[in-house]
Amino acid sequence: MRYGECDVAVIGGGPAGLAAATAAATEGASVCLFEREEKTGGILKQCIHDGFGLIRYGEKLSGPEYAYREWLRFRESGAELRLETFMTAVEKEGNGFLLTLTDSQGILKYRAKTLVVACGCRERTDRQVGIHGFRPAGIFTAGQAQAYINLDGRMPARRCLILGSGDIGLIMARRLTLEGAEVVGVYEIKHEPAGLSRNIAQCLTDFSIPLHLGCTVTEVAGRDRVEGVYTVRVDKNLVPIEGTEEFVPCDTLILSVGLIPENDAFEALGWEIDPVTSGPRVDSCGMTSVPGVFSCGNSLHVNDLVDYVSESGETAGKAAAARCRASESLPGRPIPVRAGSGVGALVPQSAAAEGSANPVDFFFRSRQTLASCRLSVTADGKEIFSRRYETVRPPEMEKVTLDLSLLPPGTGGLLFSLLPDECGSVESETAGYEIIDETVCIECPRGCRLRIGRRPDGSIAVFGNSCPKGKLYGERETENPHRVLTTTVKTVFGDCPRLAVRTDGPIPRSALKDAQRLTDAVTVREAVLPGTVLIQNFGGWGVNLIAASECHP
Repeated sequence: MRYGECDVAVIGGGPAGLAAATAAATEGASVCLFEREEKTGGILKQCIHDGFGLIRYGEKLSGPEYAYREWLRFRESGAELRLETFMTAVEKEGNGFLLTLTDSQGILKYRAKTLVVACGCRERTDRQVGIHGFRPAGIFTAGQAQAYINLDGRMPARRCLILGSGDIGLIMARRLTLEGAEVVGVYEIKHEPAGLSRNIAQCLTDFSIPLHLGCTVTEVAGRDRVEGVYTVRVDKNLVPIEGTEEFVPCDTLILSVGLIPENDAFEALGWEIDPVTSGPRVDSCGMTSVPGVFSCGNSLHVNDLVDYVSESGETAGKAAAARCRASESLPGRPIPVRAGSGVGALVPQSAAAEGSANPVDFFFRSRQTLASCRLSVTADGKEIFSRRYETVRPPEMEKVTLDLSLLPPGTGGLLFSLLPDECGSVESETAGYEIIDETVCIECPRGCRLRIGRRPDGSIAVFGNSCPKGKLYGERETENPHRVLTTTVKTVFGDCPRLAVRTDGPIPRSALKDAQRLTDAVTVREAVLPGTVLIQNFGGWGVNLIAASECHP
């Protein structure tokens, strides 16, 4: 039996855990980060698509690039790292916690004053959705299919159907198409998409992949391998409509039917769970109902952006380190935070106006799609904040920042509500223009819904953008759409058979499949780091093909 101790123990080495450990160590705490895999980075290691880091780094990075930058920050912090270490039990012990872990050398007991839970989330599987039939080969979650292609270089499908329009499923529809598979369609039981609008645009619309709303899979055909699936349309109550059954031939069914925060190992601590987010209830420091236990990232609630995952990790890490300092004053009286009309998920569920960091970031999702509305935040019935939204959708998380130090002493609670509102007339803004196209901007996380207008003299204007990038995107989208290619190439290294790569600038959207075929001939034979140029002026498009992750012997 081996023993160890630290001020702050962080469980999980994904972006939230790396940020939490880095922040706690920077605050002067002794920190140990436990990761069950052989490398940090979490799910980002297989997320080769771009769009990560726009807020945190001001760039559109791939998942491996983002993870590498977080790793560099962690490495400089001086925190301890234990890879391939599994936590099997946790218990409260005096003023701290006792962790039981296993690694290649056996059992390890670790004592910690505070604990940060950063275990991410897991996918719902075919066992958790009501589909009849056998379970033959060819049924994957979207994450499993992603790992097969991006990490192992193996194709899981030739003709597939994707059930669920979650973001991972949308991204895999594009990835499979670029790799030569036929995606017959994405089927979503609800009557609106579950993924972000910008992913609908760049993953389905770009490749003419059908999206079937109000439609689901009822049965899998095949014993040894999937031979097809039976689909059916559903009514507004999600009840199958008789006579709408259809058999769709395919060799693979890919599931993108939701994510669940990974917290089962910590239930023994007796913390309070929010039934809406499926994560623990926390205050504005990320501390759960169990004093000294903090939660962050997708363990807390499923986030849209990895940037916010890292932010919550930093908040939890700093607070965990502060709690370890005997002289540190504890946050003041907690103020309950409640979701009112129209608001679904809301985090954090309580906040402290005194003794805690200000301002405080709040994240919320709407219960249903609402147009022309406003968020109203009231303190004991008096409105203290209001923000207008043209549209809010349940898949798209919104963030607001409030300075709670300005609240009157003795405030009893905050209420977040979505109320009807007039957001301005689109018609007056576009008067004199013929609307020739509507699209969704993919240049930043906002996903602005753009309208492209043309006057009789031929001049073009872009409406609906909230930043200059949206204007440029809308103009280019009308004339010659461009996209960044993200893919993988072969290597000669057995431990890393595929290397994530991308172009360092956009190329014509019409050339994506040709560019993908060019990468099939590329083999990396030397150690590289993210950013290493592999091919200059790739394909003659004026961009370079660069490494988006590291590989070495």
